[in-house]
Amino acid sequence: MNLLILIAVLTPLGVSNFIIKNAIKMLYQQQVIRECTEQIEAKPKNPNHYFNRAQAYKEIGDYNAAIADLTRAIHMSPNSPQAYLLRGTIYYNLKDYQNASRDFSAAVRIKADYADAYILRGNIHRKIGELPLAIADASAAISYAPDDVQAYVLRGKCQQDLGNCDYAIEDYSKAIQINPNYANAYYFRGNCYHSVDQDGEAIEDYQKAVKIAPDSYSGRLAIQRLKNLGADIVSPETPKRAIDVFRPKIPSKAIKKHFVKIWSEVTKR
Repeated sequence: MNLLILIAVLTPLGVSNFIIKNAIKMLYQQQVIRECTEQIEAKPKNPNHYFNRAQAYKEIGDYNAAIADLTRAIHMSPNSPQAYLLRGTIYYNLKDYQNASRDFSAAVRIKADYADAYILRGNIHRKIGELPLAIADASAAISYAPDDVQAYVLRGKCQQDLGNCDYAIEDYSKAIQINPNYANAYYFRGNCYHSVDQDGEAIEDYQKAVKIAPDSYSGRLAIQRLKNLGADIVSPETPKRAIDVFRPKIPSKAIKKHFVKIWSEVTKR
């Protein structure tokens, strides 16, 4: 079943955007896996094919297959920081923080300015209570990628954990300045304001988080915070169609040609 048929079947049935989006994603990634497998059979010593298939396996939740492919890719190309980063991310999702941290460290050894690796390793340091190391990693990421909102939010959360709300608010505000539609930053900054009895500012931030992303984890928590504070819950922004939200990366010319044809038909609806 191609994407056009899938959407044509599901949309009239009143299926939610969330379900349609995930169905599209699953179907698309399965197509990627099939093509990458054909490429591997034709050129089994090309690490890029294993890496691309691993990305698709990760997206559909087949973490063991993804790790196996990435291990092969790393064996063939041991100086690929992206392969270490992706495998580390999968280990992180599996809560195998030791292997995840090892892979993120390998990535920054190969590519010293790899901001994403510092952020991900910093998240592990924070999760296991190593806050100074987490702050150091977040600061390193900021030095290499000063517009990365994730780095500011990570450092802000660490400062918040340490009770340094002024520093935390400063980092969250910087993240919001870079990306005014980042709901998480509003929610976390709202928590800081609430902890220092600035409930007016907290309510504004919670309302902004709800308006931007009401169905996100931060959005749902913000709604509960607003209820606890007896504040109004604002109406969310108009949701986008699943077909507008889902714009996958196209890893190959063959899939791109097939996908663009379907996409042009779907977006005419």
